[in-house]
Amino acid sequence: MSDESSQGVEVISAITHTLGDIAGGISSIPLPPMVKKSVLKALGTLITSAVDVPAAWLESKSQAIRDETTGRSLFASEAAKAAARKFASDEQLIERAVDHFGARIIKEQRNREVIAQAVVKELGSAPPTEDTNQEIDEDWLDMFSRIAEKRSNQDMQRYLAKLLAGEIRKPGSFAPSTVEVLSKLTPDLARIFQNFCNISIVVASAVDGFTVYLADEYPFVLVEPYGEPGQNALADLGFTYNVITQLQDAGLVQYDLSAWRELPALSFALPIEIGGTILSFATLEQFPQESIQNRRRLKVINFTTAGVQVRRIVDKTPNEQYVRKVKEWVILSYEL
Repeated sequence: MSDESSQGVEVISAITHTLGDIAGGISSIPLPPMVKKSVLKALGTLITSAVDVPAAWLESKSQAIRDETTGRSLFASEAAKAAARKFASDEQLIERAVDHFGARIIKEQRNREVIAQAVVKELGSAPPTEDTNQEIDEDWLDMFSRIAEKRSNQDMQRYLAKLLAGEIRKPGSFAPSTVEVLSKLTPDLARIFQNFCNISIVVASAVDGFTVYLADEYPFVLVEPYGEPGQNALADLGFTYNVITQLQDAGLVQYDLSAWRELPALSFALPIEIGGTILSFATLEQFPQESIQNRRRLKVINFTTAGVQVRRIVDKTPNEQYVRKVKEWVILSYEL
């Protein structure tokens, strides 16, 4: 076996050492029963291509695969080489083919296991307290696993881990089409979308006593204070028309750049979310009472369904320049 193949076996041993760590991580997290089933099913799919895998089995499997002989057989079994000889007599060609596919298998396994570890860490940092009424879907998991094994970029692996953790917490939260959209994002475009989310707004959907409920499923970017986005009105924020069209083509932003929303002044008198942070621009007392319920059509950019769902897993920080502009616009528009 070539030096490259030997290195591959070493990588397999290093990768599979993580199985016991992952199993230990699961057992240390207090998980509701159905959520725990989804966790084990998800990790089983990512690590072993099996579902309904108990944590004890994961640990025993990790010990078995740590054996170098087992790792070697996974990487380049004698049976695989014997099959290859039926189609070619060139020993070097056979060995190169085994090395090539072995290296690919190792890389894909590494990617899946890195994401599996990140999922356990994500759930451990914020353990779900409520159980679900269903397990995570096996077909969804199969699709996710095929996508996860192709992504080596750390940022994209982190997004995929956060998405899977969210699906485990509440199955059905992320549509298969959303996973497909995320799978096609480049790291650069993912960063652009993150910056776009930093200027996104969520307004109140309901008020119950002293509690304001935000409409997380209906985020948007308010462009009224700037002008027409199709005419580079957001260029100072880094969102030229060309950049916005990239987000549109990626399936994250709706194509209609002349969209509007009819919002009452009350929307800006209550706490709103900008870039993932709750902010207040004014109090109810500061707004003229005669105009508090007046509704105005305001220019916005809307997210697609995939964009709404991906936005939930993006780390957001409000764009201070945008916040200042919106605040100035609110004060001027409503004569505060």
